[in-house]
Amino acid sequence: MADATPLSSHEPRELASQSKLSKWILQGTVVGLVASLVVVVAGAGAALSGIHVPLTIQTAAPLGAATAPSAAAAAAAAAATCPPKPWIYNSLAGGHWIINSTDPESWGWYMEFLNVNKKDWPAEFHATDMHQYIFFTNASGIFYIMNHTIPSSGFHLLFEADSNGQWRPNPYPVLTPAGFDPSSAKVDLKKVRYLFEEPGVPFADSCYAWRCDMPMVKNVTIGGKLVEKEFVVSFWRELTSPTEMRCTLYITEADTGESIAPWTEPGYGLKPADAIPGHPKRLSYRYFRKTVQSLGDALERLPCKASGLAEDNGQHEFC
Repeated sequence: MADATPLSSHEPRELASQSKLSKWILQGTVVGLVASLVVVVAGAGAALSGIHVPLTIQTAAPLGAATAPSAAAAAAAAAATCPPKPWIYNSLAGGHWIINSTDPESWGWYMEFLNVNKKDWPAEFHATDMHQYIFFTNASGIFYIMNHTIPSSGFHLLFEADSNGQWRPNPYPVLTPAGFDPSSAKVDLKKVRYLFEEPGVPFADSCYAWRCDMPMVKNVTIGGKLVEKEFVVSFWRELTSPTEMRCTLYITEADTGESIAPWTEPGYGLKPADAIPGHPKRLSYRYFRKTVQSLGDALERLPCKASGLAEDNGQHEFC
């Protein structure tokens, strides 16, 4: 059921100033990653399957307080400190990802775009949105199976898709925000695409962020007439630690490819990379956290199980 806690305070914005410690270590903890079984130990260095990665932690400096390096230099620096791409998608797999917090101001822009009544915003901001992933590769590229559950709305979807940047049929029948009226907008069931970005997108310190582009048709008023207009909702899921995932979002017009307001206005949160299609100046934020438990507890309480897709024939498991 949805958490009805009042939105008494806003989540802090993400800021550009960062220290030189590694973002791939959780301080003072040992994190067991079920499935990939990667163990990360806090300390002076991190053993990531034999790869040592320096850590970056966000600080609370005022926006604009730090002078950022050039985009190219920042992206090169991110690439030099990123784990390998397989480590990223294997770390996304295993366990459950559950919404930890939502930035009400920036996610509110998305709610306004979808014409969601403000009385329904708290239900969306506090919904228990749960993700499970399986990743696998073959000669064609990277593929995944997703188990998506939103208990409060009774939503559940299990599907397989590729992550190779190709337009494919959209497995989602409707958009999922709480309070959304399907009569006001609809997803394009004919196409959606997923891909892993190179380091430096959407932010200078991003490491192989997982992007989704989902076209949708919305009813808008043009010249006094209600007409259908196509937009593209683009969002990323990216690890900021082995157990924390940052999700960011913006929207473009399908016909022009350019961002729409308010994502066109700079000055909120981290600066998006200049190379992003549509050139957004700000993004919307929400955050997931992976459920963490010891390997012994995980095997005892939640043993690995087959994906459940008939066409998968038991080849892959959720763990």
